[in-house]
Amino acid sequence: MDKTKQESDYFYIWKALACTLVVFIHCPFPGAARWILTAAARIGVPFFFSVSGWYLFRTDDSEQQVEQLKGKIKKTAHMLLRVGAAYTLFAVIVELSVGTFIPEWLSEKFSISEILKLLVYNSNSLVDSYAWHLWWLFAMLNCYVVLYCWKKLCKDFNLEKYGNKIGIVLLAVMLILQAVVPQKLAWYRNWLFEGMPFILIGIYAQKNRLPAMFKLPTAFWLVMSVLEAHAFGKKFISARCWQCFQF
Repeated sequence: MDKTKQESDYFYIWKALACTLVVFIHCPFPGAARWILTAAARIGVPFFFSVSGWYLFRTDDSEQQVEQLKGKIKKTAHMLLRVGAAYTLFAVIVELSVGTFIPEWLSEKFSISEILKLLVYNSNSLVDSYAWHLWWLFAMLNCYVVLYCWKKLCKDFNLEKYGNKIGIVLLAVMLILQAVVPQKLAWYRNWLFEGMPFILIGIYAQKNRLPAMFKLPTAFWLVMSVLEAHAFGKKFISARCWQCFQF
């Protein structure tokens, strides 16, 4: 079998699994199993970021890499514009139905501060209210833009070689922020800490031909996701796990 096709088939299987895990996040199971499955399922979105990184920079030519990123930015931006227009229209209809003064509402939702929040945190009050589940699309666009600027301005820096180290550092910073300022969710639940590290790790894995990075550690990441939820999220998850295992 052709290696490229074999690789694609391999990722299709894992992407299907990741899609299922994302569904588990938004449609949790009842009972004690809910917290375990929801926590474990949170590896789904980081996996998609990693796969996006895997398919970036398949060539060593820096100019082609820049052009690829430019194409990714255009495609993602066009998708966001279409989706954003649809959700904005839906939001306007909903607000009209409850008697909101639309001009004032629009000026509030599209203010400079709200736009800056979207750029920095890939979310703002409008997205949180009507399209919170699409945060990853804004995060992906931000990551592509940063990588594009990186490639244009820092041509001598070997991103493919050191990307995994940068990704690990970003994840460590995220965990520290999560522990120190748990009330500031937007500080660490954004493109910089939940998108970029996994894209960089995906780039590193592809350049070093390490498909095992997507295969062998899966069980490990599932366990780590549950532990992370226990440490920083649902404090009683271990008790829930224990109750579950009793039956």
